[in-house]
Amino acid sequence: MPLMVVLLYLTITDADTGNLLYSLTRQMPEFSVSGDRIEECREQGIEKAMVLVPRYRLKYPNAFANVNCQWERETAPA
Repeated sequence: MPLMVVLLYLTITDADTGNLLYSLTRQMPEFSVSGDRIEECREQGIEKAMVLVPRYRLKYPNAFANVNCQWERETAPA
């Protein structure tokens, strides 16, 4: 049976041009304090975005972040 994991997808985009400025995909830990791994993933993604977006806005004033967390099947290492 395949194992399900939570993945965080974080992107930062320039709203003026639509250019992707930053992209991160990270598997979240299996341990969850609250038991809601998606919500903990979302909170961690927002915290990271709140640090990164101001840095990108120095050069791209209309940069914004998108945080998405979802369950996916774990793939075997190649």
